[in-house]
Amino acid sequence: MKFLKIGIAVFGCTCSLLATTVQDIAEKSLPSIVFIAVHQSEYEKSYGAEAASEESLYRALYECFWPGSYGHGTGFLVSSDGYIVTCLHVVEEATSVVIGLWDEGFKVYPAEVIGSDKRYDIAVLKIKTDDELSLPFLEFVNTQKSRLGDPVLVIGNPADPIHARSVNINYISGIRRSDYSGKYQGTDLELQFPAIPGASGSPIINMDGEVVGVLYSKDEVASFATDGYIASKVAQQLIQDGKRTKGYFGLHLIIEKNVIFSRYHFGEETGALISEVVQGSAANSSGLKKGDYIIEVNGEQTFDSFHFADQVGTLKPGDVVDLLIRREDELIATSVTLTEKMDVPNTF
Repeated sequence: MKFLKIGIAVFGCTCSLLATTVQDIAEKSLPSIVFIAVHQSEYEKSYGAEAASEESLYRALYECFWPGSYGHGTGFLVSSDGYIVTCLHVVEEATSVVIGLWDEGFKVYPAEVIGSDKRYDIAVLKIKTDDELSLPFLEFVNTQKSRLGDPVLVIGNPADPIHARSVNINYISGIRRSDYSGKYQGTDLELQFPAIPGASGSPIINMDGEVVGVLYSKDEVASFATDGYIASKVAQQLIQDGKRTKGYFGLHLIIEKNVIFSRYHFGEETGALISEVVQGSAANSSGLKKGDYIIEVNGEQTFDSFHFADQVGTLKPGDVVDLLIRREDELIATSVTLTEKMDVPNTF
């Protein structure tokens, strides 16, 4: 009975500490969460961006019959001067974007899309204003340190801006996952519970107050998020350059069934299998060959081709990548200096 009382007391203290931590993190993070409203004007899509400011009887009649559509999502500030990270699919077809901020009351600003990355479903927005901004913002993790079972907060926007910013406690139930729809293939985070409608672009926040993921997909049983470390690298390049310039190896990779079964059941033959090396590419110059398995990238184990794509997905031309290759029974270490993308489809 004594030990039972001690156990109950410890459990109670732990729950109380977690609750306080969650409340503190939520309170600190909420001002950085933004409401994103988008409008898709059929007139502007048909007649181009220069038609945005055009007012005419023809346009008025056109929009009576084809008024366009509206949508919304979530984003979060990543800098004090108004840069925002969200999902590409939230703003992809938008002809105009409006941001709602809750810092010192609900304020509305127009925003522009600075750049995007389709593979990771990431977009960066910038608030359009002549005012000098000093806004609260969230910081990304600086490493891929999420673990199975980690408690996290998901802060997103439900269907209307008036009652927006819903805080949910969730848990990381999967790492290096693809979402169930098969639309997105990668090494993403899986969350235990589905998110609320309107939560696309929500930050996944750990108990240190860091962004460990960006929510992009949900279904009836789970949610999926781009890893925060990868998202931070993508966003940083978009903010600096306005576009994504990816480093290129010159490889075509596949996953064979024996690789999948070995990875999950036998602990053998993991790696990214090279099925083709482009002639004249960086990979070709470094001695990579068809049939090689890439088993390490910069000292980190590589599980399969999807994992390899994410390990190198944020690298740029000129970056040097150290690889460990298994060729039959031989291990080979080599380095590849990435180049600009060559015009060869379906290659890394």
